[in-house]
Amino acid sequence: MSPLLPGLLLILASYSASAQKASLARVAEPVDGHINEHFDSSGSADVGGGLIIGALLGQVAEAFPPDQIWIATPSERIVLCLQAVSRDGRYSTRTRYSLTSDADGMEGARLSPFTHLSEKLKQYADDDVAVIATAADDRNQCRSGEMRLFPRVQPDLTVGEADLLLQVNIAGRSAAWIVTEDGSRTDCMRVTADQAIGFEMTCRVKARIGTTPSTLHLALWVDDGLQAEPTSHLMVIPGYGSPK
Repeated sequence: MSPLLPGLLLILASYSASAQKASLARVAEPVDGHINEHFDSSGSADVGGGLIIGALLGQVAEAFPPDQIWIATPSERIVLCLQAVSRDGRYSTRTRYSLTSDADGMEGARLSPFTHLSEKLKQYADDDVAVIATAADDRNQCRSGEMRLFPRVQPDLTVGEADLLLQVNIAGRSAAWIVTEDGSRTDCMRVTADQAIGFEMTCRVKARIGTTPSTLHLALWVDDGLQAEPTSHLMVIPGYGSPK
């Protein structure tokens, strides 16, 4: 073996460990340590209609991982208003999070913790819990109608094309679809389940992940049988890799 090889291997191992540590260091914690969550077996979650109430960037897994929930990292230091609801309406949370790591828009930040009800949430499939975040206002308060959305992200994302799952509550209306910035239309599909209280439809589009943060412009159209109305959104797409 070359006398240089052990040293080279040590350098590579140190670099790999440092890169992994930097990625894992991206953390968001509940403001004041408080998680505002509820689990009601009657399925009575209060959810508004005509809204994107969940977004997942990356491949859907089999089981929902309550102890490994990541959200897109904002490019500025803001408080995030996180909300989540289960499809059956039994679980819901509205909690404010602040970053403990760099606000650089890169990769995702792990919510530490996301819940104190892990055992209850482990019974759900990965796409049966809708998770999304918005930016708090200047007083760090949460408000409805925020246009910019931060999706939940899978921790194994890389540069390239990725699936973006949108979970939508249409309040019993007849149809919904997504129009992306290139003008393409994607119809939303009804959830095939006995209970669809938290959300009734899902829509699947493609998002491009680059080495720097970006946004995806999209419009949610909801049709009540008489007229269709759009709601515009900016989906935050984090960057992955070394920014140029």
